[in-house]
Amino acid sequence: DVERSRGLGDVYKRQETNTAVCFEGFADGWPACSRWRPSYLAAEFGDVQIEACTGRSSDAEPDINAAALREEMSMAEFVARVEAAGVSNDLYLIAGNGNSRTDELAPLFEDVDVPPGLFSHEHLRSSSALWFGPAGTITALHHDTSNILFCQIWGRKRVLLAPPDNPLLQPFARGLYNRVDPRDPTPEHAEAAGSMFEVVLEPGDALFIPVGWWHHVEALDVSISLALNGFDRDNAYPWFLPGRS
Repeated sequence: DVERSRGLGDVYKRQETNTAVCFEGFADGWPACSRWRPSYLAAEFGDVQIEACTGRSSDAEPDINAAALREEMSMAEFVARVEAAGVSNDLYLIAGNGNSRTDELAPLFEDVDVPPGLFSHEHLRSSSALWFGPAGTITALHHDTSNILFCQIWGRKRVLLAPPDNPLLQPFARGLYNRVDPRDPTPEHAEAAGSMFEVVLEPGDALFIPVGWWHHVEALDVSISLALNGFDRDNAYPWFLPGRS
């Protein structure tokens, strides 16, 4: 299972050993954890134009085809659609929408209190990703080319993970993505899906996802998350592509 910890002293050791860990309560003291909820975003940033992925339910591969699903709207409209959606994967603010880099949302980062010595405050916005959507949003099984500290701010998310060298997943890899759906595997994929670790992130928790690790993410509630990858150490590994080896 994924180890749980309340200490941050070994983050860089985890990078060096390429091992995942969940830091319980990592963001509990951030103002974001007491402020960032849909009603707050609508009240404070309702007029801000954002980009979202919509129509995801009609696309068999919405993450791969995210560029074709982009739609601009106000934050207030997006919040209203999330609240009306129920359990749905149809609309989602994802990393590729780039909303964390917009100047109009810059005040949100005054509520993010990252620890010194781990992240660059100067480049926090440019190296972070805001995720926001209804219960039921899914990010398909994939791996990234950098280490990520995935911080859960509002609601809960279930993450299924596996290390890059998992031999049961490798036959189904296709680039950064994997054909295995751990929620509902075909008989062919059942053994691979069963080999994955599971962690449920509560508000305030943070999950260190090492570069190359396969991960599948599902929102259990209306969810707001912030993914940080602007570590003070080098954090780009474009050559590490276990899905293409």
